[in-house]
This record gives sequence, structure tokens and C-alpha cells, in this order.
Amino acid sequence: MNFFIQNWWKILLGLMAIATIVILIFGYAMGLIRLPGESLQPVPAPSVNNKIKGYWSSQSGRVLSELNDAEKMKEMGINTITFSPMLTHDQEGRVSEIAGTENYVKKAINKAHKNGLRVMLETTPMNAGKVDPKVKNPGLFQKEMTRISLKYAKIAEDYNVEYFAPIVEGECHMGVVENEKWLRELLPKLKAVYHGKIMWKKQSTDLDQPKDWKEDHIFIIGFKFDGNEFTIKLKEQAEQSISLRISSDGLNLEKYAKTNQIFRESKNYLLSGGWHELKIEIKGKLITVSIDNEKLMEKLDDSGPLGGYLLRGKVRINKLEILDMNSQVLYKETFDNLNSFSAQKGEMALEGKELIADSEIKLIHDINFSGYDYIAVNTFRFPKALSTEEYMDYLRHVIQKTNDQAKSDGVPNVILSEFGGALEAVHWAGEKESTISFTEDELVKTVKMVLELAEKSMDGYIYNGWDIEKQGLNKLPKVQAVVKEWYITH
Repeated sequence: MNFFIQNWWKILLGLMAIATIVILIFGYAMGLIRLPGESLQPVPAPSVNNKIKGYWSSQSGRVLSELNDAEKMKEMGINTITFSPMLTHDQEGRVSEIAGTENYVKKAINKAHKNGLRVMLETTPMNAGKVDPKVKNPGLFQKEMTRISLKYAKIAEDYNVEYFAPIVEGECHMGVVENEKWLRELLPKLKAVYHGKIMWKKQSTDLDQPKDWKEDHIFIIGFKFDGNEFTIKLKEQAEQSISLRISSDGLNLEKYAKTNQIFRESKNYLLSGGWHELKIEIKGKLITVSIDNEKLMEKLDDSGPLGGYLLRGKVRINKLEILDMNSQVLYKETFDNLNSFSAQKGEMALEGKELIADSEIKLIHDINFSGYDYIAVNTFRFPKALSTEEYMDYLRHVIQKTNDQAKSDGVPNVILSEFGGALEAVHWAGEKESTISFTEDELVKTVKMVLELAEKSMDGYIYNGWDIEKQGLNKLPKVQAVVKEWYITH
């Protein structure tokens, strides 16, 4: 005991030295530090001309160790890897890099290129631990992400990176509209420092973001009954909703705050089976409803901006437009590609002039993707489904809509990002659990169908994860066999 007391400081120094060595060895192995004189000179990119057939390193800081399996990846037909620097954010919106991240990213890019794999570098703090992705200060978050994304776009340029995405699903952090505004402002700055392909990675749920009309306006549709009645939601929020139900013998205007009815206005009015024109005028707090130029209903409402105009029921529509109070057109649907509509099923255009709504449709916020080289859309976040087939119907809708958006905005390429993995789950209707993961056999079936859908109209696909327990491609031999067969034959 006397020995330890007399030499405590020597023992402490020895333990500190051992700990320092362990940290240095671990840091080097992780790619977070490099030895003096160790080169990080850029490695030329491999010559790969095929469509993107990749995997996403979806857990931060794993890509270097995953690339030890690079030969196996190539044997499977994988030609592209996707990963992000190690980033976190706080609830306010400040973004931080884990120490050593820049060197780690450079090493990972070089290692991928040496092994004949292309790189898609994305800057995203999405996997930020227990912090809610949605930040309190979007302006601060945008400023921080501008700094981070431009830094890594320059690294992507210097290190021959083929694809760059400034953020993944930025709408999770700041909302669809704010994310669009930021990405449009960021694009010319990115192009000034990076000359590869720039990718906008979005959620499938972007297709359901309602278009808000904050100014006074007039909403007009030409309609014809396919059933007995249909409903138009002027507002649909968790806190409150406003609905106009139209039947052959009258109208009902109703407002609910959560489950409590605030008001209900009814008007008896006989409608024939032919075509009619419905006009909803929003002027300040006043809602005025007319059919065939006859004013039928007026109601004051102070719930704020309306929009989306979600339609439910069997109805045909041959006209849809929104005017300002001076009758100037703010929006007009031509039904050519229905790019500004969202519908889960029953959507059909007849000769580009008429829409049939069998389930529900709504006017959505029309994101401007122009100037970007790729749109990448995921296959997750589906609401309740009754079957795998219904889930696939939803995916068909997502793929079709995304291609419509690309065509409308002149974006040349669309890829399917983040397919597969344990997160590829249907939220089964009637179950208590919000998410039920697929078994491997169910995932095999779904992966086959997803790839078949994507092959017809998309320029690539990215599997979600390589070496993640219960999800990674390297952990699921049956799924791996399906992906390998597809990747090497297409």
C-alpha cells in the first residue's frame, strides 16, 4: 500500500499515457485523426457509367469500416455509396461537427474511390440522437447548414465526388416551404464551388403538403357528381378543420376544433346531375359560397389561412382555378400531369381535361426543383395501410408524382433513395403499435416489387444500410440475394 501511496503520481501518469495511446489508436482506426506526414491527397474517381445502384451508410461514422467489404459490395453490383459527415444539431438549430469529421470524410471518399465505388456525399444532421429534428429557429439552422454544406461541397469538388446533396429531408427540420426557400437560395452558391451532380433528397410526404393561401382569394371548381355527395376541406389541421359538404339537395359548412363542433351552417339547394360551378370566396374572415353564380352561404371565421382544398368522395372535375380579388389567375390546373394534386388512389385524368376523384385529392404546395440534377425520394412514412398491395399502390403514386415533378421542372434524373431495411414498414390499420417491421420474407417480397417499380421510370436506387443489425444488407442474406441479382442484371 505504501508503494502506491508513494508513487501515486507515477501510476497516474502511466494510466494517462496508456489512455492517450488507446485514444490515438482508436481515433486513427476511426479515421478521425491521421499520422504526421500521412497523405490525404484526392484519389481520382472510378469510371462508372451505369445508373446509381447503391447503399446508404445510414449510421454516422460507420462507412470506413463498412468499406472493408468493398469487394463484396462490387460483387453484388453496388457502384455507389452514400454517407454524411458526422453532424449533430441542438433544438435551437445550431449544427456541430464531431471532432475529426473532415479527415474522416476525406479518408472515406478516397477509400471508396480506390475500391472502384462512386460517392454521394450528403450533409445532414438528421440522425441527431434524442433531439427532435424540427428546430425552433429555422433561420439559425439555415445559416448553420449553409456554412456546413458549402464547406463539404468544396471538399466534394476537391475530392472528385460524383454527387452531392446539401441536406436530407430538410423539411423534417424546418418544414416544406422553408426548406424549399433555403435550397433555392443555396443552389447558386453550391454551383460556384461544386461542379458535380447536385441532388435534392426529399420525403415522399412532400407530396401531401397542402398549399396555403394566406391572401384573399377565390377558389373555383367545375364539378359533376359521380356519387351522392362529396366534401371539400377548406382547412384540415389537428387543432381545427373546416368542411363544406355538397350533395344533390344542399350544402353543409362545418367547423370543428379537435372533436368539438364550433358551427354548422346548412342550405337546402337542389342540384341537377349535370355540370356545375362552385365558387368559394375568402375575403378576410368572411367565407362566401356560391354555385352557378348564386350566393348560397356566408360565414365569418377567424381561424387564419385556408388552403389545400382536400376533396373527398366520388366527383368529376373539369375546372380548377384560384383567382385574386381582381379576378387575376393565381393558379390554374390544366390536368396535363396533375403535378399539383395529391391522391392515394382513384386519381385519373380523361383526355387531359377532367379529373375523377374516387378517394381523395388535394391541392398541394408545388415545390420548384429546377436547376437540380437529381430528385431522390424515399419510400417510407406511409400512413395506415390494409395490405402490402395497398402499400405498393402508394409507392406507385410516389414514383409517378416525383417523375411528374421532375418533368415539370426540367430535372433530368430521379432516383429512389432509402428503400429496404427494417424501417420499410407498413403501418397496419387497426393495430396498437404505430410501426410493425417486415419479416425478412416480407421484406424480400417488398424489395422485389419496389425495384420493379423503380426500374421502369427511375435512374437509380439506394438500399438503406449495409452493416446495421436487423436492417443492413449484409445482415439479411435473402434480401441480399434479391438485390444482388437485380443490381448485376439491370
